[in-house]
Amino acid sequence: MGKLIVAPLVAALGGVGQGCAWMTSHGCADIYVPSETTITIMTPGNVWDTGSYSLGMAYDGSTVQCDVEMTAEAQTTPQGLRGTCDGATNVTWALSPVCPQPPPVCTSTGCSERFSTASCLPGQYQLMVVLGPVYEPDAAPSNLPTQIDLTLSSGSSSFEQIVTPVQTASEPNGPGCGEVTQGVATVYVGGDGG
Repeated sequence: MGKLIVAPLVAALGGVGQGCAWMTSHGCADIYVPSETTITIMTPGNVWDTGSYSLGMAYDGSTVQCDVEMTAEAQTTPQGLRGTCDGATNVTWALSPVCPQPPPVCTSTGCSERFSTASCLPGQYQLMVVLGPVYEPDAAPSNLPTQIDLTLSSGSSSFEQIVTPVQTASEPNGPGCGEVTQGVATVYVGGDGG
């Protein structure tokens, strides 16, 4: 098994956020940005062998087991490969193709960036893991984990590392409009990590 790198995952913007109707001195934007921790795992050259991968995670007294399959077709045709986790509703993970950002296309009316799978690099993937807070009825959401014990395995190979995400707080809807925390970490599996 190759090297894995965990890199930051940026939350997608959209949906409805918590407004600040109780504040009269200023308005708040209405952008939903969840508090979450993103771990990106990469191998040397972003190459993953065809086969099954299992990820075990232990944090804050919880354990989660996830599985994903790298298919032969995905080695030649870039496509997202979403994994499954054992009942953990706050965890998502997927092998995501490496797709360089295309240059913006500018016209007299403005500029736009258009994504196309044609810009993805064949056979190159990153394993993206996102941990969100756990929401229970009649309870405050759980905090994001400060330390995660990861075990990645495929066939007879395995890799284990304790990950301490860097957490950053921000107020995406403006000052006084609610704080969110984003945790990020990068893990290198195999090779020298660079």
